[in-house]
Amino acid sequence: MAAPEHYERVQTLLRKVYQDTMFRSDPALDHPLYAELIDMGPEIVPALLRQLEEFQDPDDLSIWHAISALYALTEVDPIPQEHAGRLREIIGDWLEWGRKEGIKWDV
Repeated sequence: MAAPEHYERVQTLLRKVYQDTMFRSDPALDHPLYAELIDMGPEIVPALLRQLEEFQDPDDLSIWHAISALYALTEVDPIPQEHAGRLREIIGDWLEWGRKEGIKWDV
């Protein structure tokens, strides 16, 4: 289950990384706060899945950093090729993966 402090910290880090890198053409993977997020380890996977489940604003591109972090932390790719680049489908695929893995992200 995603502890509230993990969720809030993950949310803060994702937004800050996005704000700091939104005008860069290269990925934010080298940002120190992204590294801090990854260093928190697999225990934040529930918080990342919660971020995906609560996603509402299509203009909030920080969601891509959450997806990237899921790939990095789980070393899993649950996205079928036909969903590549389609955000809603990618989110659904990750949430389905989390459910199949028995991960709880409700607080």
